[in-house]
Amino acid sequence: MLYVVVCCRSSGATFDRLQASSDRLLQPGESLVQSVAVLRNYLYTTVDNRIRVWDMRKLQGTLGILAGKHSSHIMCLATAQNLKLGSSNCDVIVSGSKDHYIKVAILFKVFKLFTPMDASTSN
Repeated sequence: MLYVVVCCRSSGATFDRLQASSDRLLQPGESLVQSVAVLRNYLYTTVDNRIRVWDMRKLQGTLGILAGKHSSHIMCLATAQNLKLGSSNCDVIVSGSKDHYIKVAILFKVFKLFTPMDASTSN
């Protein structure tokens, strides 16, 4: 069995596990990670009042920061997939913060508008 370990920094940078063993101190520009959650192929990490989004298939830095920041540190994070909301199914990310708010991010599924045609079936 092969294990691949990638370490993700709060700033969005990544490095391999060999660097992690010699790098135990909090580096300048880094913050403590308060919580993590996984939803489908994405890793969500909370740092201060932001939620970073990572693509777990690549783990080469963050895709971005989820909109709708809290005004204080996020203390907890949860995810759920395929929830029924009206007539649509959606994924949900819920965060709780010291600002006394719970924020819910609703992610609706995006369908492909077209599928690339296979060269063997084209005319």
